[in-house]
Amino acid sequence: MDGKWHGNVYDELDLTIPSDDKDSFWDSVSIDDDDDDDPTDEDYTGASSSRNKRKWSASKHSHRHSRDQIQQLEATFLECPHPDENMRLALAEKLGLSILQVKFWFQNRRTAKKNQHDKANNKMLREENEALQAEHKAINAALRKKICPTCAGPMVPRKVSPEIQRLLQENVKLQEEMLHVREVLEASRKAKKPMPGSYSQLAADLDINDSASSSSVMNAAVPPPQHHAHMHPMGQGCVRDSCTRASVLPTALLWRLLDARDEFRMMVKNDGIMWLPTLDGDVLDYPRYHRTTFPGILGQCPPGFGANGTRDSGLVKGRGPELVKILTDVTRFCEAFPGLVGNVTSNNILLSNNANHGQVQLMNVNLTVLSPRMPICNAMFARQCVLIDTNTWAIVDVSVNDMYGQGSTSGASTGINGGVPMACRMLPSGCLIHDLNNGHCTVTWIVNVELDSTVVPGLYLPLLRSGHALGARRWLTSLQRHCQYLAILRLNPTRYLGKTSCAPKAKNRVLELARKMTARFCATLCGAGPGGQPWSSVEEWRGKCAGGIGGAESFEVAVRVATLHTAANNAQGLQAGLVVSAATTVWLPGIPANHVYVYLCDGSRRADWDTFFNGMPVQQEDYFAPIQFPPHYAVSVLRPEAADGATHKKVMLQQMRGDQSCKLLAYAPIDEQALKQVMRGGSHAAVSLLPSGFVVLPDGRADERIHPGDNKRASGSATTRYRNNDGCIVSVLFQRFLGGPAPQENITKYIIDQLGTLVSHSVVKIKEAVHARVVVTVSA
Repeated sequence: MDGKWHGNVYDELDLTIPSDDKDSFWDSVSIDDDDDDDPTDEDYTGASSSRNKRKWSASKHSHRHSRDQIQQLEATFLECPHPDENMRLALAEKLGLSILQVKFWFQNRRTAKKNQHDKANNKMLREENEALQAEHKAINAALRKKICPTCAGPMVPRKVSPEIQRLLQENVKLQEEMLHVREVLEASRKAKKPMPGSYSQLAADLDINDSASSSSVMNAAVPPPQHHAHMHPMGQGCVRDSCTRASVLPTALLWRLLDARDEFRMMVKNDGIMWLPTLDGDVLDYPRYHRTTFPGILGQCPPGFGANGTRDSGLVKGRGPELVKILTDVTRFCEAFPGLVGNVTSNNILLSNNANHGQVQLMNVNLTVLSPRMPICNAMFARQCVLIDTNTWAIVDVSVNDMYGQGSTSGASTGINGGVPMACRMLPSGCLIHDLNNGHCTVTWIVNVELDSTVVPGLYLPLLRSGHALGARRWLTSLQRHCQYLAILRLNPTRYLGKTSCAPKAKNRVLELARKMTARFCATLCGAGPGGQPWSSVEEWRGKCAGGIGGAESFEVAVRVATLHTAANNAQGLQAGLVVSAATTVWLPGIPANHVYVYLCDGSRRADWDTFFNGMPVQQEDYFAPIQFPPHYAVSVLRPEAADGATHKKVMLQQMRGDQSCKLLAYAPIDEQALKQVMRGGSHAAVSLLPSGFVVLPDGRADERIHPGDNKRASGSATTRYRNNDGCIVSVLFQRFLGGPAPQENITKYIIDQLGTLVSHSVVKIKEAVHARVVVTVSA
């Protein structure tokens, strides 16, 4: 069949004739049949004479439709396959046929058309079925060749017998009964202080000090960790308000805490197998990690997320219980990590067994990287404290975003940095603290996180991957510095250089005031306004900077300027007036971070970039340097040297601190009388501080070539042409205060332009001082 109609329709179709019209029809019309007379035919009768045969043949030949009749019928069929009575009558008169002939011709033509369509569909379905069968055979053949990365066996699903299925179901029921019995026993054992069943289970499982046998029983009672996250659905509305002891601990959270503890123990003890040693600590071997923990406590890594696992160990000054208190008390936790922890929006105690053992708390933390262009990283996790033996503690964190929803990012997007907060999934992380009983502890810190890299500017991706931003070394170094600072406040091993005598307590007060100033500087650089208030307006200021001598390229500085009119608040040290904050970040390819930091700390060249005292040289009035800390780590009081010998009422409080992952210089003008009042024992809460300063971070490109995709948000054409072994990222923050009522719009515009010019001027001076040929600005 070629889709066209050829010859007589009766050559291919059978006619179906109604019984009422058979007699009249057979008198005038014979059904066409191309076959010869055959005795097997139903119309053939042996008694028929040759005369009847000849008559039948003549009748058959005389009533065959002519070619013109067939063409007319075909043309009408194409226009109307279902003609009505009038159309059939008109067509019959026109062609010289009876109305029944026309009617049955159209009927059989429709049947033939339907048969052709069915044949074509059957052929197409048959071909598609054959193709699917071939593809199915190819997939089965490929699956038979696959090998499971965990057990090295074939990845073909094995049939589970009904008996095995019954045993598995019975095992689940027995485990639930066992948990219920243990909860009842624990509740009866602590009848004086009743504890909810789920908490008693957790406390019993966390208590691993009794004996080795109890540990083995506990491990036998806990099924493999990766199978529990989906077995026990979590109820709605659990644990929303802070409480000392909650009423219900969801079973799903219980299993996740136990699984996280087991995985953390494995990663702490795993040496040389899952960790790859580097100069900056150990880096997690993710292929081996995934093969060992598949499918993982939190499941597969979401699309667009980047994994980062680091580990580092070091000696920290202090006793074990004190370190545990720092990590479990929210206020002290924020004080210990000012450049890492922006704020803790919630802290709900889920289990309050003992602050040093068995405590479980739900924390919603905004993690920060010291740069105005880096988005806030929000992490919601459960933190558990486990006493392993007399002198060893484990602080284990694991994300619970899927149980309690995404954490609050209040204030995260209304600040200098702006942008969309960065989502974070925290795989089992934390630290292992071992008290040496000599005033020091060995701390092993592990960070295993998955970060949403789709909202991160490309300039920061290598920094995140290297671990310098949120890695283990950064956390451990911050803890070491904070504990050393606490030891200084207690023992006072501080080297003091100054014109006047200074009592030990006065030194501590100055150090505490400097710590407060630095914390404010970090918070402002990461987007927070004065006193934690959101900025009223944020806008972009751009300025073109010349390349200078030596063939250096010209560049554009993008400064993000935020303003806020504050009201007087002595409790927070705020005065009534307009606060203007300008911040920018630039990348210096090929320039080590230490070169920039040494230049900023050089007092003889301070007038190059510090315009607060109108370019006047400054002299060091007082100097507080902890003897255990490295060079360029000190707190100092600076005073400008006026040419006419006049004495300024303002002095400068400055703090310098630097380590391998972050170098910082923060300073703030302060009234001299207010500083003396603090040194004499006055409260530093009411002291007004508006800090400015610099942060220098390594760019994380030590051993990798820059890819164009990593710098899609960095301005400048030079981002893809340089191989940088020791580049750095420099962030600058300048703030100014204009007291009194709200100024007019033109005055505010003038202040914004002036501050933007000062920021760009400082960037140019840094570029010239370290002989940088390229400056790349991070823009929105």
